[in-house]
Amino acid sequence: MAEPARTHYEVLGVPTGADPAEIRRAYVKLARRFHPDAHAGRSPAERAHADRRMRDVNEAWTALSDPERRRAYDARMVRARPPRPTRERPPGHGWRPRGEDDTWLDDYASWRAETDLLPPDPPGPRKPVRLLPAAVLAAAGVAAIFGLVLSARPLLALAIALAGISLSLFVWIPFAELARSRGHDPDA
Repeated sequence: MAEPARTHYEVLGVPTGADPAEIRRAYVKLARRFHPDAHAGRSPAERAHADRRMRDVNEAWTALSDPERRRAYDARMVRARPPRPTRERPPGHGWRPRGEDDTWLDDYASWRAETDLLPPDPPGPRKPVRLLPAAVLAAAGVAAIFGLVLSARPLLALAIALAGISLSLFVWIPFAELARSRGHDPDA
């Protein structure tokens, strides 16, 4: 039984849109594997198999290594691809809504009223805690500047600690706000 024809991309084991570096790596890997010198002590059948594979790999490399030849090969592949099967349409004029069926218009009106916008936050005093991570980060920056100018390691350590605290506040505060808002939302 004959093997089905393989594309040059399949021979090299790369996807169709592979970049030139990927194609070259695949070629070098396969050339090392199937080069005749690597199979000198093998049986005649094994040498013949390796020789056939090496010819395929070289042919694929020749076609895909040059951009112009690769573009022409890709165009031939597209033309040679079998056409996609199409579904036959049943005879008639196609789909048309029935004259008395206008219920879908009512559904459309209800869909139009829907939005993906979130409801506004409940009114309340603004929380200064939202500015806390930025304030701590600013303090870390000031401590880092003074630590660098004065070459003071404790100030640098303080700056690093404040930056870590600021980062954790940037992560923790949104979750706390979310938990608080879900506590007030009766639908959640």
